[in-house]
Amino acid sequence: MNNIVCYTLNKQNIKLGNMVYLNSNQSDKIEREINILLSPDNNYICHCAVVMSSILLNCDKSSSINFYITDGGISTKNKEYLKLLNNIRPFSIFFIDISKYDLSMFPLNRKHIKVPTTYHRLLVPDILPVGIDKIIYLDCDVIVEKDLKELFDIDLGDNLIAAVEDESALQNCIRLDLDFYFNYGVILFNIKKLREFDLFDKCLSYFYKSKGMITLQDQDILNGVLSDKCLHLPLMWNASTPIFKEEIWKQKTSIHEKIVAGLEPGIIHFTYTPKPWNKKCGHILRDEYYKYLRVADFEKYKKYVNNKKFDNLFNVKKSNKHVIFILFGMKIKIPRKSKKRIMQDNLLDMQYRLVEINSKLDKLSSAFNCDKN
Repeated sequence: MNNIVCYTLNKQNIKLGNMVYLNSNQSDKIEREINILLSPDNNYICHCAVVMSSILLNCDKSSSINFYITDGGISTKNKEYLKLLNNIRPFSIFFIDISKYDLSMFPLNRKHIKVPTTYHRLLVPDILPVGIDKIIYLDCDVIVEKDLKELFDIDLGDNLIAAVEDESALQNCIRLDLDFYFNYGVILFNIKKLREFDLFDKCLSYFYKSKGMITLQDQDILNGVLSDKCLHLPLMWNASTPIFKEEIWKQKTSIHEKIVAGLEPGIIHFTYTPKPWNKKCGHILRDEYYKYLRVADFEKYKKYVNNKKFDNLFNVKKSNKHVIFILFGMKIKIPRKSKKRIMQDNLLDMQYRLVEINSKLDKLSSAFNCDKN
């Protein structure tokens, strides 16, 4: 098998999401439900909202979208923000309290994953309401570009999950002595079958038995337990970063399937760091993240939850070298090495300036009202 990629993707040739919900002329009759599970912490709420926005815009009108969010301490403000996404289209959202579960025995040995929310996947069959037989789990660094109905409706048969081969499957199969190694960023769970399987206890047992080999946290654990019970999905349902790069192909999946996934991705997974919200991200489809971020309107949300008259007019920030005062868009930098008294004097001066500006604004407001009358 030839493992060297010999083609270059052109962004103009990639078929991306066409906002099917906004463009659909079909009736509003609900024909089916799609269940989706997300596990953000407070630091990833913005990215979670981007994922939700991409789903809401690319699923047909006839779908009823149900979001289940694992809650290990999400703030009330952040919960309210996610509910505001109802402005895009109606959906249902449920927050599942997982604070009673002890996950402290599992390691956090990856540089970019330092929170226990990554292990919430091990609890999936135990935390979901009775009556849910199937759910799609998504990481919060993905973008959905196609209607998830196609993925959700896949017949799992006796398989416990469905997932895509991981970008480093060859080396991970050797490391853990497996025939197949999947990426856990997108998983279709067969909840009905998993409830009879006792997933968490089996994962815990595998962890203690194989602790010395586990380097990729719960992805290793889930593969050790479910690899031979996994339906293999096409790469398009978890198009990881290497699919869009010219580099050595480290999977058993064919180069042809990689090209197809690159041209028509169903779900884009930003697996490498820096992520698209980081300045140095060089992903060819980084702009897709910002397309859905604009829809999620995170900046508007920040104003909503702060609800302060002068929040964006007067503020104080600190850098390594300066204290930065923001006054009506103007930035005044004061070296941190300056004496405390100097900083206090500058702050007092700025407060006087703010009073003067407020006075001028009141006069302008009065003049405007007079003209209006």
